[in-house]
Amino acid sequence: MSRQDIEHRMDGGYGAFAGEANHWAVLLFSKKSAQWVGLEIWHLLQRRRWLEDGRLELMIPYDDPTELVMDILRHGAEVEVVAGASLRVAVAEAAQAISKIYESTSALKG
Repeated sequence: MSRQDIEHRMDGGYGAFAGEANHWAVLLFSKKSAQWVGLEIWHLLQRRRWLEDGRLELMIPYDDPTELVMDILRHGAEVEVVAGASLRVAVAEAAQAISKIYESTSALKG
């Protein structure tokens, strides 16, 4: 395998779990978050599109979703995964697990 092939495979995916990108995530950021996210580089091959209402659509290649899920979650309700069905499920499951931890406020009374 050539160096170019290796670089393509390793640089194709997202973050520390980079590998050959087999998927594209499409993330829709609220107008509030778009002003900051629009300045960030999540991936060298990312694509972004500003919507007329001020929101930002960010497209990112990925293979393993682990780190991408964490980065999406840091934006909370200001972002939605609109494409990448398995990524959307992974983010939703993580958000539900977080919500479950905070359902009961009895831990705060103790």
